Amino acid sequence: MKSISWQSLEYVHKEKSSDWFWVLGILATAIAITSIIFGNILLAVIVAIGAFVIAMLAAREPNVITIEVNEKGIVIERTFYPFKTLKSFWVDDEHHHGPRLVLRSQKPFAPYVIVPINYEDLDELREFLEAKLEAEPFEESPLQIFIERLGF
Repeated sequence: MKSISWQSLEYVHKEKSSDWFWVLGILATAIAITSIIFGNILLAVIVAIGAFVIAMLAAREPNVITIEVNEKGIVIERTFYPFKTLKSFWVDDEHHHGPRLVLRSQKPFAPYVIVPINYEDLDELREFLEAKLEAEPFEESPLQIFIERLGF
């Protein structure tokens, strides 16, 4: 049974400046105060908790994960994606943060799984996946581009 595996950071980490956190705090505070003025205390609490969670995630360093592509599917750390639950794939070797594997799943709310590739032979990886899935070019949505510009 053949498999291809590599280790990579779980995502590309961009160091956030203190100004980034100040802007997050000021925006969250303004939205929370506005919602309190309009009598929506629940929204103020949700915004405060959301801002705190975003700040914690922004400051967190990425873990090193193991990715394995085998005959049955793709294992990303401890999560298994069988080929029968995936629609297509794309090896994006022109992304500005380095090559990445884009998997399109059949899930309506989480249709894409994007994994950085730290494997030397991208052609071998493409050939292996083409035997199991259809190759479909991946176009980033405007929302994804906006999120990357924010530093995520």
